[in-house]
Amino acid sequence: MKATENSLAQSARAFSKLSTQPIIEAYDLYFDSGYLKFQAIMEEIKALDPSISRIQIVNMDGIIVYDTEDFSIENIQQVDSATLDIVTGSKVTEIPQKYDRDRLDKI
Repeated sequence: MKATENSLAQSARAFSKLSTQPIIEAYDLYFDSGYLKFQAIMEEIKALDPSISRIQIVNMDGIIVYDTEDFSIENIQQVDSATLDIVTGSKVTEIPQKYDRDRLDKI
């Protein structure tokens, strides 16, 4: 049992070391301007290690700005405005449309 726990912890540490830079680059490039692209990248990164069930991005103030559990493609329409306020830093009255349906194939 202890060997399995150690192996899982070692795998998670290796995953975090290798994925941190690509995750932050994707967040900086796509979170605000191309959310669907960002989400696709996050799903690809998460899929690299089946033992990883959740990825969170936490800013320097300790605020979670992204959580794969809360912001999965399936759940994005159900996010409450208080959560979006934290992520966007502004008052949100509705979930913004992050893409143009006519240009979806170009994302």
